[in-house]
Amino acid sequence: MLIETVVQDLGHQAVGCAHTVPDALTMLDKQEADIDAAMLDVNLGGRLVFPVAEALAERNIPFAFVTGYGVHGVPARFSHARVVQKPFTEDDLADVVALLQRERFGGTC
Repeated sequence: MLIETVVQDLGHQAVGCAHTVPDALTMLDKQEADIDAAMLDVNLGGRLVFPVAEALAERNIPFAFVTGYGVHGVPARFSHARVVQKPFTEDDLADVVALLQRERFGGTC
């Protein structure tokens, strides 16, 4: 919920928060047009989030991982993705939101 608050404080709209991989995939299917970028916790309800990352990559939607595992907890196939290390600060999240926006919109916010 902190992530949603920071995203909103930065002037963006948070589409929602999924607590399981199936919920995240359903949200992506139903709201794809509204999703410009995503931040993914590596572990959602005891399940790794990589199927969601793959679905986002297939749709060319930029994403970042938010994780306590650090970069070592992210498979090499996602080496292009940003990783925000837990614990994080609001500034860490603000930085990654700005980077994802530039990735999605080529430098315009």
